[in-house]
Amino acid sequence: MNTNTNASWFAAAIETANCYRRMIDAIVEQLTADELGARPAPGVNSVAIILRHLGGNLRSRWTDFMTTDGEKPDRDRDSEFTDWEADIASLVKHFERGWSAFMSTLTTLDLDTSIQTVLIRGESHTVAQAIQRSLTHISYHVGQMAIIARQVHTGPWKWLTIAPGESAQHNERTWGTTVSRSVFAEATEGQCQTSHSVKSDRWDAALYLKYGDERTRPAVDLAARIKLDSPATVVDLGCGPGNSTQVLRSRWPSAEVIGIDNSANMIAAAREAFPEQSWVLADISGWAPQRSFDLVYSNAALQWIPNHAALMVQLFEAVSAGGVLAFQIPSSMYATVRTLIHEISENPKWTDRMDGPRRELTMESPSFYYDALCGVASKLDIWETEYSHVMESADAIVDWISSTGLRPFLAVLDADTEREQFVSEVRSRVQQSYEPRSDGQVLFRFRRTFVVAYR
Repeated sequence: MNTNTNASWFAAAIETANCYRRMIDAIVEQLTADELGARPAPGVNSVAIILRHLGGNLRSRWTDFMTTDGEKPDRDRDSEFTDWEADIASLVKHFERGWSAFMSTLTTLDLDTSIQTVLIRGESHTVAQAIQRSLTHISYHVGQMAIIARQVHTGPWKWLTIAPGESAQHNERTWGTTVSRSVFAEATEGQCQTSHSVKSDRWDAALYLKYGDERTRPAVDLAARIKLDSPATVVDLGCGPGNSTQVLRSRWPSAEVIGIDNSANMIAAAREAFPEQSWVLADISGWAPQRSFDLVYSNAALQWIPNHAALMVQLFEAVSAGGVLAFQIPSSMYATVRTLIHEISENPKWTDRMDGPRRELTMESPSFYYDALCGVASKLDIWETEYSHVMESADAIVDWISSTGLRPFLAVLDADTEREQFVSEVRSRVQQSYEPRSDGQVLFRFRRTFVVAYR
C-alpha cells in the first residue's frame, strides 16, 4: 500500500474498532449484573463469559505485539470460558486491560508497519492481517453478545443499529452525514441509561464544553511552555471533546496529532466538531504504544488514573529521544468546592458508598513529580498556577464541577432522589462559601499543577 492508502486503511480499522466498542457498551449497559452472567441455555456462553474471553484474547494478542507471539505463555484460554465469579467491576477492569492493549497499539503503529510480520500461535501474519483477524474476531463475538443479551434481558430493548421500521426516517435524518457512514454511531451514542457499563460512567461533552474557554486556558498555558520546535508526532491523552487537541494543532500545524479518550460521548463530540482529525476511543490507563511520540501531552486527565509513580514511568517510556512529556492536573486541594463535596459525602446516609469516590482522583505534589521524573528526564519544568475564573453565580461553579469531580459521587447513589439531595446540598454549601463580588459575579479559584519533562 502507498502512504495515503495505508493511512486511510489504518484510520478505517480504528473507526471500525471504535464502532464495535460502542456496540459492546450499548449491550452491557442494558443488562443487570444477573443478566450479564446468565446463560440462555446449557452450554451457551453468557455475555460476561464473552467479555472475559475478549479481554484475555486482546491482552494476549496486543501486548508487546511486534516482538512476541500473540499467544502468550501465561494465557489460559480455557478458563476464559468459565463463569465469571468476581464482581462486575473486576470484569470491566479485565476487559479494559485487553481493549486498551489493542487500541493503544492500533493507534500508534507506524504506517510502514502494515507489511511487517508478527506471529500468532507460531503462524506468520502481516500487521494488516493481524489487525483484520482481531476485528473479525471482535465482530463475531459482538454479534453473539447482542443475540444472547436479547434472550436474557427483560424489559425494553434499545436497538444497537437502525430500529425495525425506521430505515426511511434514519436515512432522511442522516443522509450525507458522518453518522450515515458509521452504522452504529447514532444508534448507540448516549441512549442507554443503566446501573453499570463497560465504561466507568458517562461523560457529558456538552456540559463539559459549557465552560470550554476556562478549561482550555490551562491547555494553552501548558503548550506555550513546551520547548519543541517541530515535533512530528503528538498524542493528546484524555483529549475530551477535542478542545485541547486544537491547541496542539495550532501550535504545531505540521505534526501528526492523535486524540485519545475513553469516553464514547467525548470522542463522538470531537469527531463531529473535527471530522478530518484522528480520534481514538481507548483507556489511557493501560496505554502502551508500539511507537514513541515526540510529545506526549495531557490536559486535566491523568488525575483519573491511580499510582502516578508507575504512570510517570509508563508515559515517559513513550517519549522519543529529544521529546517531551507534558501534563497538567488539578492541584491536590484545587478548590474549596472539592473540600465541600468530601464533607457532604461523610453524611451517614451514604458515606458507606463514598470510599471509592473519595479516592477517585490522584493528585500528587510538585515535589512528587520531580522525584518521579528527575532520574530519567534531562530537564524538568514544574509549576503551579491558580486561576480565578469569573462565574455568573455560585450555581455556575456547581455546574462546572458536575461534569468532572462531582461525577463519581453521584454515580454510586442509587436513586435520582438521592442524587438530587446530594447536588442540592452541594449548591447550598457553595453559595455559603463563595461570596459574590460587587457586580454579583463569583470568583472560582482553581489551582493546577503543570509538569514538562524533557528526554
